[in-house]
Amino acid sequence: MVQWTLPTPNSFKLYIDGSSLGNVVYGGLIQDLLGQWILGYSSSCGIATCLLVELMAIYLGLKLAWNKGF
Repeated sequence: MVQWTLPTPNSFKLYIDGSSLGNVVYGGLIQDLLGQWILGYSSSCGIATCLLVELMAIYLGLKLAWNKGF
C-alpha cells in the first residue's frame, strides 16, 4: 500500500480519476502543501477508452494548474 504524503514546499498535488463505464466522466482535485483543497474539476466527454479518460483528467488538471500559476 502506498503511503500518502504532503506535497513538498512550493508544489501541489494533483489527484485524478476517470470512468468510461456508462457515462464517460473524469475529474480531479489539487491540494496545497498542507493537504488543503485548492480547486476541483470535473467534465465529461463522448465515447472513450479508459486510457483516454484518465489522460483527459491529467490534461485538464495540468492545464488548470498552469492557468492558476502553479
